Amino acid sequence: MVSVRGRQTEILALLAHTGRVGVGMLAEHFGVTSETIRRDLRVLEDRGQLQRVHGGAIPPGKGVHTTTPQPDPTTDVIALARLAVDFIQPDTRGIFLDSGPVALAVAAVLGEIHGDGRWTVVTTSPAAGMILARAGLPRITMTGGRVSRVSQSLTGRTAVEMITAMRAEIAFVCPDGLVDAHSVTALDPAAGATRRAMITNSSLTVMILPAASLGQPRGVTFGDLSEADVVVTDADPATPPLMFPSASNIQVVTP
Repeated sequence: MVSVRGRQTEILALLAHTGRVGVGMLAEHFGVTSETIRRDLRVLEDRGQLQRVHGGAIPPGKGVHTTTPQPDPTTDVIALARLAVDFIQPDTRGIFLDSGPVALAVAAVLGEIHGDGRWTVVTTSPAAGMILARAGLPRITMTGGRVSRVSQSLTGRTAVEMITAMRAEIAFVCPDGLVDAHSVTALDPAAGATRRAMITNSSLTVMILPAASLGQPRGVTFGDLSEADVVVTDADPATPPLMFPSASNIQVVTP
């Protein structure tokens, strides 16, 4: 069982990732009662780390939103996305695209460079799908499934089965964290399952790991860094979390 401190730390991580958390979702996620979660939220609000609202909590000082905002990709993340898409080959036809803020940056760059739109992009991210559609990509496939309140991605058996039934030349996978020098993690276990399927059913896996994700115990492990063919990061390749891929056959790319 997760300790009180560990649970509260993960609540803050979920909040930072999604912009809003709900009492019911957190209670189900941690396997505790709603009252336990409300008590956690009161403690965290007293520390100034979040703001309680009806049914859950939002970041402090943000006001009440009717929808959960998707953060705009930062300049640094856009730079990583540009490096990642360089691995698309002239004969690439199928692309798997993960969810989350880093995946949105990849979607934005794909929208800039798609040219004749020869790719079919299969994504679990409704927000990424909208970015690609606005950019004019003609072949965008949403996996189907249910939208997770944790990751805001399409998850569940339908999503996993659709990915498993397809094959892509390249997958852009965006873990939420990297722990123990090699384990890649997902805040949402259901999103971890779709990432697992993307890795298994692609010829080339490009994992994009901003420096902020290194060493962060964000959720559950869904795979191993050794399963990546390429790691794109703005961290120093000599730092301990990245010494493992640098010493193996994984290509580590930095800005």
